[in-house]
Amino acid sequence: MSDTQSNPATVVGLPDDVIYSVKAVALQMGISLLLYGIYSTLFLLAAYVLLSRNDLKSRPRFILLIVLVVMFLIATADLVCTVDYFFVQLPTLGFDPPDINETLLAIAASNNLFIRLNFVISDGVVVWRAWILFPYNLAMKLLLVLMAGHLSEGWFTPSNPLYEVPITRELLLTLPLLITNLVTTFSIAYKAWIHRRNLRLLLSGTGTTFTRVQKVLMLLADSGIVYCALWIAYTGVVLSVQTETIPFQVYTSVMPIISAIYPVLIILLTSLEKSEDDSENDISLSQSIRFAKHQQNTTNIEQGVVLPVTVSASNSNDSGRSIPGDLEVSGKKQEEKV
Repeated sequence: MSDTQSNPATVVGLPDDVIYSVKAVALQMGISLLLYGIYSTLFLLAAYVLLSRNDLKSRPRFILLIVLVVMFLIATADLVCTVDYFFVQLPTLGFDPPDINETLLAIAASNNLFIRLNFVISDGVVVWRAWILFPYNLAMKLLLVLMAGHLSEGWFTPSNPLYEVPITRELLLTLPLLITNLVTTFSIAYKAWIHRRNLRLLLSGTGTTFTRVQKVLMLLADSGIVYCALWIAYTGVVLSVQTETIPFQVYTSVMPIISAIYPVLIILLTSLEKSEDDSENDISLSQSIRFAKHQQNTTNIEQGVVLPVTVSASNSNDSGRSIPGDLEVSGKKQEEKV
């Protein structure tokens, strides 16, 4: 009698390659779900910001909201395909594994479609963001058009998701996206530098600090540098390791979500910067109003009269239309009672 029959408690362990694959899948799914949760929260916040501030009256803002919704749906479909891809492979760990190559091919093809859609739309938003900064610069617009056409190289790059592809084919997807982000980030940084230089020339000696426009430009440039660094790291992973390693699998699974997070995060940071700047302006305005009111009352008392001052947030011109931001001062001279 064999040892297995004599000792029914004998357990056959899993092969090392199976354990390695399970660890890779667990790490990949954990990080992907974590980033998707962060992305969902940021998406809801960005949608709330666009809807609550009446920014949808502007056509570009409305189009931007539609793009964000489409990217969220694509990222969700990509995550569903990724989870389904792993669950379909679970029966292959049994003693009688089924033939699932066709199913895996269909799921992986859909996954690749969603990934490339996400990359192209995200970088399209990046190009559009740089486009609106140069409304009269024909050379810069031609360069951005070339970058937009450059994205098609990554879109139409053929690949077989079930087999290892050459590194050169992987680079056909990563390099166009990396070059596009580098060019757009450089153009935004150049615009920020030009804007700061012009302000220094026009407002020299006034003590004026950064304007809101300059803060937003610097924010776009800094975030673009970070995003380019992520793409450079991704390209390095593609060049240095094989596709079966855990770093490659994890990075390729989270990069589509990162590309979807990027434009949403930019919208939130820009809105936060705008709110902070508006709050600072409101505080400065209220302090000026209180100072002016105190000075006016002091002057009137010294002259023997009291002039009540009423400050409103809007004023009316001769045609009866409201002019926001003006100050309305109304008063009636009264004799001071001694």
